[in-house]
Amino acid sequence: MTTSTYIPLGTTTLSSATKSVTFSNIDQNYGDLMIVVVGTVETANATFMIPNGDTSSLSYLRMYGTGSAVAMSESRLGMDDSDSSLIWEWFDYSATDKHKNFLVRADSPDNQVGYLGGKWANSSAITSLEIYHNVDNFKAGTKFSVWGIAK
Repeated sequence: MTTSTYIPLGTTTLSSATKSVTFSNIDQNYGDLMIVVVGTVETANATFMIPNGDTSSLSYLRMYGTGSAVAMSESRLGMDDSDSSLIWEWFDYSATDKHKNFLVRADSPDNQVGYLGGKWANSSAITSLEIYHNVDNFKAGTKFSVWGIAK
């Protein structure tokens, strides 16, 4: 059995609150990307990830549960105003012959767990990713990490 090797490509820990973080010039020598965000936001709401500055080509489906109910919708996953995390996985991000698929996992202390699957309908290689909060800011201390997964 082959095991994946995760290579750290970049980390940012916020020293002050900010609405977005961008990773640019992403190394193209890996098969997949994993982006991990751990921390808090000023107001619980949706968190977005934009590849190469293109919001027009994204589609997604969200599934989530609260411990007492489950639901599906065409919306994004969010972070909470207490410790929470998001993990994005982009598949074949450097390929130039296909659209890019992604999965997102989210959890927060209010017992909500969510999954989101989606597609970026563009065949360009992903060279930059912007992560931003829909309403307010990510709080100081929130950590953003990008990992390349060896081919």
